[in-house]
Amino acid sequence: VSLKTRFEGYRDSVRRLLSISKTNPEVSKHLHGALADIVTTDQRYETAIETAFGGAMQNVVTPTADAARYLIEYLKRTNGGVVTFLPVASMRPRPDSREIRRALDERGAMGLATELVHYDEYYYNVISNLLGNTLVCDNIANATTIAKKYGNLFKIVTLDGDLIATSGSMTGGSIGKNQRLLSRARDIEKLEEEVKLAKTELESNDNDRIVKATEKLSNESQAIFGKIYQQANPNGQDPNAGNAGDTEFHQ
Repeated sequence: VSLKTRFEGYRDSVRRLLSISKTNPEVSKHLHGALADIVTTDQRYETAIETAFGGAMQNVVTPTADAARYLIEYLKRTNGGVVTFLPVASMRPRPDSREIRRALDERGAMGLATELVHYDEYYYNVISNLLGNTLVCDNIANATTIAKKYGNLFKIVTLDGDLIATSGSMTGGSIGKNQRLLSRARDIEKLEEEVKLAKTELESNDNDRIVKATEKLSNESQAIFGKIYQQANPNGQDPNAGNAGDTEFHQ
């Protein structure tokens, strides 16, 4: 998958930095990747979790504050724009309250956001800070009822991407697919697995399997890339029309 495809959906400054990190060892050693690179969740929770993360989905994770400082200075030297960094060693965990755990028994409660995501324990500080004290609920009606009962003591997000903040503010409506970085990361991961599988089959020297593997790789890659392209460019042109140079599938 080309770097352009992998980093679709990110702001220009974030996309440039992540792309540079793939070819510049000095930059690469100071970061772990974007938030979407270190956390996953089941497909049904993707919209809720991405809503809970909010703007942090565009942030870049670093090991330390010193690493973040190096990258900020690098951006200044290269006119690379502005990026927000999440230093693992500096982030403070946000514990789940007793009230939110009691709310798990309420109608419509799906679970704690921190327990509905998958990540390496190394990133606990980051995930806990961003998702701590956040309840995932099935719909806005039940979310509103829970928020009223517990006095907005914790943040609530719904499967549709609605949000009730501890301030009492409510955000919701129609969320475009092009905003979903977690689902895009999942699609790319699936495509890369298909590439690996097809490569293994190609190396078997079995003519029938070679033909099937080639056809499968072509069909899967075009379908997934088409989906990724449409998410990032909902009003754009056909990804197969005039942009062949933008995408590469390396074997």
